[in-house]
Amino acid sequence: MKENHPILRLKNRTFRILTIGSLFADTGNCENLRSALAALIEKTKPDFVFLNGDITRALPTEQQLREILDVLLAPIIERNLPWAHVFGDMDRVNGLPNEDAMVVYCSYTGCLSEPGPANVDGCGNYILPIYGGADRPVMCLYCFDSHSGVHDYQNDYGSPTRARLSNPLYGKHYLDGVRFNQSIYYWKNSIALEREYGEKIPSMFLFHIPIPEMTYVTMNQSRTHMEGYQNEWVRCQVVAGGIFTAAVERGDVRAIFAGHSEHNDFHGIYGRIRLGQMRDFTARDGSANGGTLFEINEEGNVSVSHVIS
Repeated sequence: MKENHPILRLKNRTFRILTIGSLFADTGNCENLRSALAALIEKTKPDFVFLNGDITRALPTEQQLREILDVLLAPIIERNLPWAHVFGDMDRVNGLPNEDAMVVYCSYTGCLSEPGPANVDGCGNYILPIYGGADRPVMCLYCFDSHSGVHDYQNDYGSPTRARLSNPLYGKHYLDGVRFNQSIYYWKNSIALEREYGEKIPSMFLFHIPIPEMTYVTMNQSRTHMEGYQNEWVRCQVVAGGIFTAAVERGDVRAIFAGHSEHNDFHGIYGRIRLGQMRDFTARDGSANGGTLFEINEEGNVSVSHVIS
């Protein structure tokens, strides 16, 4: 954890995380988004705010990013709330490189985001422990960079067979996602935490682009006890990175949630893990959809509710 930053801790035996999907903030909408975000925070009274990617829309300079974030983050900072973020696929398109943008984000009060280890793919892979009454975590949040288009994966790893095929499994969206070495990062840290505390620590994953296994929820709604709705393709990564398999085999992950959708908002149980896709905060018509509220208790259990702005 970063030094001189607030420690996340249960309050009245629970911890409330307000998660905000794609904001797509720019100079034309940031004031309206600020008002909608302020209203949502007042309504939900979170202990922590998490911005789940696609936060801004193609801002190519540090100054432009700061001008937007000064407005957008004000409702969070004014209330002295800790917060963090991951990048989405659109944050990096024609915008400031994520490594440079991360420096800007981390300069704001209350930010718990971190660039992450240099030997793990992406920018923004880090772990946030949430503590109970004792000095031991009741939950660990694993935050991951889910990258952008699958062409980046091809360029990085020289896929012998092009990953962008004419008939992908889940709609014609060719996306990268959480990669294998990020799954190893989780695996190693999960084992290290178990050794440190003498037991597995309940955990939750947050990132932007869905994993393929999330489609099993919508394809098997009764078996997975799906709640919510699916009104468009689950636009998931093309090449599975093994993060779901790692989570199932370790047995400490309670929930995995992604964003990257205007018209889907669902979750269900598969492999003893709650898998879900959260809808965008900002709809295409500019209106605010709301956010997702997670409540974590002393046992590391996670409850989920969608909250309208």
